[in-house]
Amino acid sequence: MLALATDPPALILVDGRLGGRIGAKAVAKRPLLVGAVKSPTPAPLHDRGWKTLLDLRAGQRTPFFKDNRATRDETTGAIKTVDVPLACWYLRLAGGPRLAPNWGIIRIDVPWVQLERHTTEAAKTGFVNRLSRWLVDARCRADSYARMPISLEPIVRAEDALKPLFTPLPVLVNRLYRQAGLFRRNES
Repeated sequence: MLALATDPPALILVDGRLGGRIGAKAVAKRPLLVGAVKSPTPAPLHDRGWKTLLDLRAGQRTPFFKDNRATRDETTGAIKTVDVPLACWYLRLAGGPRLAPNWGIIRIDVPWVQLERHTTEAAKTGFVNRLSRWLVDARCRADSYARMPISLEPIVRAEDALKPLFTPLPVLVNRLYRQAGLFRRNES
C-alpha cells in the first residue's frame, strides 16, 4: 500500500482489491490504478451474470459494472463506506483443466472516475478491452509458479525480487527461542 502513496504519475498494478484502500485524492492524481483480485469475493450478480461468469473461456471477460458496496476492514472488522466507486469486471486469464468453476478467473478493479475519463461507451469498452488483453498477455506462464493460472508476471517478478529480504518463519522462531534461552541443545 506504500506504493499507492508514492509517485502519483506512475501507473500502479495492485495485487489485490482496491476497495477501502484508496481515497479520492489519490485516484485523481493517477493516470491509472488497477487492482487484480486473485480470490474475488463475488459481487452481487444475478443468475444470468453468474452464468456469464462461469461460461467464460480463456481471454474472455464479463461486462464491466459499477461497484460501490461498503467493504469490511480486514484487521478490525468494521464496515467502511466507499470513498471511491470502482469499475469491476471478471476476466478468465487461463483455460485448461478447470479444477473449479472459477479456475483462472480474476476480478479487475479500476476507480470509476478513471473509467469515466473515456467519454463515450465505445471508448470505455475499448479501454476495458485493451486493459483485459494486456492482463491476459501479462499472465505468468511459468509452470513452476504455484498460482500460475491467476498470477501476473509483473507481480511474480516483484515477489521474486522481494523474497530474499524476508527470513523464513522457522528460522525466526529458532532465533527467538535461542535469544530467550529457551533453546536447549542435546535435550533427551
